Amino acid sequence: MLPLRSKNKKSKGRAGVIVIKEADNEFFVLALRVYGSYDLPKGGVEPFETEFMAAIRETEEESGITDLEFQWGLASTKVRNVELFIAKTQEEPVIRPNPETGEYEHHDAKWLTFQQASEKLHPYLRPSIEWAKNIVLGV
Repeated sequence: MLPLRSKNKKSKGRAGVIVIKEADNEFFVLALRVYGSYDLPKGGVEPFETEFMAAIRETEEESGITDLEFQWGLASTKVRNVELFIAKTQEEPVIRPNPETGEYEHHDAKWLTFQQASEKLHPYLRPSIEWAKNIVLGV
């Protein structure tokens, strides 16, 4: 069992997952909406965690998705201070409040095409979408 997170300890970076879903022979990226912008499931890496552990935890906390298949391996990319992995799922997201604060960090979840994700996600995340697209599509 992992220890409880403490707000007194500083995070050692951020991590998340570019969650992919395949439907009708097309791939979609999970985007979490907060007000008018879209984000990926990601958050702080706790002192006892690896980036990979934090990415999985944050994805579950922010989207409710636990069935993650890392079929493209554990390759990652780093944008700013965020380490991002790629995983596939067939689960649908469920937006829940933050387990520590009880507040909602996101308002909605949406599956976007790679093109839509490149247009709607925060600009600093866009290179990670192109990276994921190249890996998923084998380009």
